[in-house]
Amino acid sequence: MYTASYAADELKRWKAEGIVCADLIRRLAKLCMGWPYVFGAAGEMCTVSNRKKYAGYNPGYADNIRKACPVLSGKQSACDGCQWVDTRIFDCRGFIRWLLEQVEIPLYGGGATTQWETASNWAAKGGIESIPQGLVCCVFKRKEGKMSHAGMYMGGGEIIHCSTTVKTDTLPGRPAWTHWAVPAGLYTTEELRAAGLDVSDAQNTPTLRKGTEGELVKKLQERLNELTGVVLNVDGKFGAKTESDVIHFQDLNDLHADGIVGPKTWAALFPAEQNIAPAIPASEPVPDDQSHTICIPYADFQSIRAAVVSAYSILKKYEGV
Repeated sequence: MYTASYAADELKRWKAEGIVCADLIRRLAKLCMGWPYVFGAAGEMCTVSNRKKYAGYNPGYADNIRKACPVLSGKQSACDGCQWVDTRIFDCRGFIRWLLEQVEIPLYGGGATTQWETASNWAAKGGIESIPQGLVCCVFKRKEGKMSHAGMYMGGGEIIHCSTTVKTDTLPGRPAWTHWAVPAGLYTTEELRAAGLDVSDAQNTPTLRKGTEGELVKKLQERLNELTGVVLNVDGKFGAKTESDVIHFQDLNDLHADGIVGPKTWAALFPAEQNIAPAIPASEPVPDDQSHTICIPYADFQSIRAAVVSAYSILKKYEGV
């Protein structure tokens, strides 16, 4: 069994080599084989204190959590010699969430059902009979109207999931896997279309909210600084200040001001780059009544817009506009 330290080192090396996100997930998931299941966990280190924490959070699962731990079950006094030293703990939905976090893709929802039902998590999804065979994606099992289990599809019929430990399964599975979903941002829109999926760029852009981290958050922060004149620290961490400035931007653009960056907010942040007025061909005379009309390059327009928005922001803050 591989250790968490080894997996972290390998992941860092693979990223430096430029391995694409889907292949990173394939490789990383295989290094997690045998790591333990703890209800409610999402990749924390396997320690007695973490197991106690989740036993306290989930009284209905507390006995099972304790029984599976050599220390909490009373079989030994310390972790020395335990097969799970330097591993991580997961439940099923926590495992797929943690894998995606390693490639900076957020997956929202506290359980398998809420993950599935959060539309912004996914670029595309459907019934298992239509699963895109060559793509890495999440898979689910529906039981009595709810998603009872989740895993990560590796392609070629192979699934890695966490149930007692991280282990493998194959389609259709017993009981059968019923649904699939491709996480937004895992593949480019062109790659998804080449796989036969009808998706748009808006569907395939991950939704960001407070607590999210990564390069996409940096892109958001840079754009807010550019358009609104705010001075956000571009650190890739979606904290309270970033949330406040997103809300301000949404308010200025007549969007639902909830601090969540979804498709509509992304569209407002990055509109189609074009001139605000069509250029008049040099061969055509300019009518006298339009002699004041000018064509402003988009980049210059954005700079002017940022200055205007910044001025309006100051007035709104200090003069009650």
